Amino acid sequence: MKLNAFIFLVLIYNSLFAQNEPEIVQNKISRLQIGLNYSGSYCYRFLMNGDGSEMSDWIIRSRNDIEVPIFGYSIGLNVRFSINNRLGFQSGLKYTRKGERTIKSVPNVADPSDPAVPDYGNFIYHYYFLDIPLLLNYTVELKKIKFITSFGLVNNIGIKQINTSIAYYPDYKYVTKYETDLRYSRNILSAYISTGFMYNMNNKLALRVEPYFTVNTVHISNTPIRGYLYSGGLDVSIWFNL
Repeated sequence: MKLNAFIFLVLIYNSLFAQNEPEIVQNKISRLQIGLNYSGSYCYRFLMNGDGSEMSDWIIRSRNDIEVPIFGYSIGLNVRFSINNRLGFQSGLKYTRKGERTIKSVPNVADPSDPAVPDYGNFIYHYYFLDIPLLLNYTVELKKIKFITSFGLVNNIGIKQINTSIAYYPDYKYVTKYETDLRYSRNILSAYISTGFMYNMNNKLALRVEPYFTVNTVHISNTPIRGYLYSGGLDVSIWFNL
């Protein structure tokens, strides 16, 4: 009888103690993640006068009058290492296309009635890079959603430049593509910043969506007219916890 009473008191004590004891939740993090990304971007450049001459000013004004932005993209593999729940480093390798184009204009020729002369035409300039980012990630976690801000530098390694000329005729258009030397330097540093969210779909997979902006930190052409490429867009990626 005394034994039964003792067991009963122990059970009551343990029940009360368990109710009062705060639950300890261990927030486990995956130190290493691998991600696949695709981003669409709005690409352009701005020009600066490097020698202060009036001729350079005139060329800049002329180019700004006829050149406009285009849409680019980036696709690649990323690696992220988490120091703790808030801080992490991110790098990877991406294949990126940037550029600009000219507006459609009427050719300035002696005989515009010549059937070989198009009604109007324009040029598209595409620049292709291998990008190697080195970014610092700062994360704020709220249940399944993480809000992430990333900033750092990207090494843009120039691969090639492809120009496209388009001649528009009344019934068709004639497109010519050709590869040429890069208008810009082959090794460029860019500043990068993004902010967005990561949603944990399960213990292994996460979806990350973030608007971003990147711009060259130094001029990228060895001419009196200094050009700086910039782009902004939306980056979408799938991450795998290792």
